[in-house]
Amino acid sequence: MIDGNSINYDVSLKGGYYSGDYNMIGLNLEYNEMRFTGTLFQDPDTVQSNSITRGYTITPNLRTSLPLTATERLSFFVMIGLEFIYE
Repeated sequence: MIDGNSINYDVSLKGGYYSGDYNMIGLNLEYNEMRFTGTLFQDPDTVQSNSITRGYTITPNLRTSLPLTATERLSFFVMIGLEFIYE
């Protein structure tokens, strides 16, 4: 890259529903975007470039909590999910 502007960002949304005292069914959604506008060096020339790359990720998951204290203020949890990515 010789000169240009690059903008990268991610937006995430996470939520879930407790189906019992210690079990949760959740869903994570993520959107990301990378933009570049500028001049690139590609041997032997320089090239004006505009590019946009977008990606989506959907992750359904299961989470179980194991309380470590009698008051249940401190817990250990395990999360299992399956991630679907589209770019």
